[in-house]
Amino acid sequence: VKPLLESGLINWHHQATKQPDAIIGEPTKAEVKKDGLHLEGFLYEDSELAKKVYKTAQVLEKNSSKRRLGFSIEGVVKKRDPLNPKIILEADIT
Repeated sequence: VKPLLESGLINWHHQATKQPDAIIGEPTKAEVKKDGLHLEGFLYEDSELAKKVYKTAQVLEKNSSKRRLGFSIEGVVKKRDPLNPKIILEADIT
């Protein structure tokens, strides 16, 4: 997670390369646990899109018992399981 913390970004729907305003925040803490990646970060106050994403998260939390915004992961695979290449053993998460 070192590259993620040093230079990673939170962006909306992987659109940062096509839409610079899709960059809405940055991670501040990341830890890989048995149940997955745990991430803390913040959204940029001056980003209109970040404000909309935050408001959507609030609406979901208030009005839905099950639905929440989720994150997908971007990165580069560095090592796969030789017996099952669908299993990633090592990656740089960005």
